[in-house]
Amino acid sequence: MSTGVVTAWNPAPNSIAPQLAVSGTTLYVGGAFTTIAGQGRNGIAAFDVSTNSLNMTWNPNAGGGPVNALAVGPTWVYAGGSFTFMSGDPTKRNFAAISLASGAATYTWQGAAGADWQVAGNWTPSRTTPAANDILQFNAGTHTPTNIPTQTIGQLSIAAGATVSLRGSATNTLTVNGNMTIPPSARLDLAWDGTPTNPITLSMGAGFGCTVQGTLNVSTASIVGTATSNFTLSAGATLMTARDDGINGTAAGNGSVQGFALANITYDAGANYVLKTEAAVDVPMNTGNAGGTKPPIPTMNNLTIWSNAALPARARNSVAVQAGCRTV
Repeated sequence: MSTGVVTAWNPAPNSIAPQLAVSGTTLYVGGAFTTIAGQGRNGIAAFDVSTNSLNMTWNPNAGGGPVNALAVGPTWVYAGGSFTFMSGDPTKRNFAAISLASGAATYTWQGAAGADWQVAGNWTPSRTTPAANDILQFNAGTHTPTNIPTQTIGQLSIAAGATVSLRGSATNTLTVNGNMTIPPSARLDLAWDGTPTNPITLSMGAGFGCTVQGTLNVSTASIVGTATSNFTLSAGATLMTARDDGINGTAAGNGSVQGFALANITYDAGANYVLKTEAAVDVPMNTGNAGGTKPPIPTMNNLTIWSNAALPARARNSVAVQAGCRTV
């Protein structure tokens, strides 16, 4: 019997979510949020109304602005707003048609420190038959999976408050055919910091994007995109690399973000950058060097360099020079 009593369900979006549309047992939500139900979602999300749980598969990732309108048809969800791209595609500006939510399998990491990625029981439910569209979920806490093979997955989902450090069975590649967001209080390390053994190359599938709102530590590994992928370093986010060019449009080796078309790389003012390397460096990430082959960073919040390196002059607020370093 309906009583009109408010339920305990509270997905807690971090900004307005005024647009709602229902199709069957799926509720689609649009707005200006960047997290909802503890997960990174830019402007658009889907819930299973039978369980009130976030659909971990469906993440179109509306970048650059909110979703202000939603409508559902028999095959597509139609979204309108001031977003500048959808699903990593900059041609889907202000309006997009998105396929309805589907049901790939979701596996949540439960392994202890240093546990084996390939052991089925370290996931819930047991990941006995890995598939290329699997959704792999890491909840809040510290996670250090090892023995990661070269593998393709549908989505790497990192919750707010999670720190995920990856180590391969060799120098392997994890391909993600879905959009990925690192929430403000989360961190992803592509190699265990200080122990760069068997780093993981994270490859974003064509048309999919990576939005960093928390911390991405590339270390001696790489995150690799395509000409149709987007990479966004948001205000307040931190990028850590081991190369002085940091983000570049070419395959320049490990320790960087590479392969993304320069037009699809966005640094928001107020982002933080850390360069940690044993080698002498040039101008990190083209800072203060307009007209180079990689996009210049706008005014940064903090710049930290761990190296015997020259320091560029465009960092705002504070520049931390670690013990043993020098400036020229």
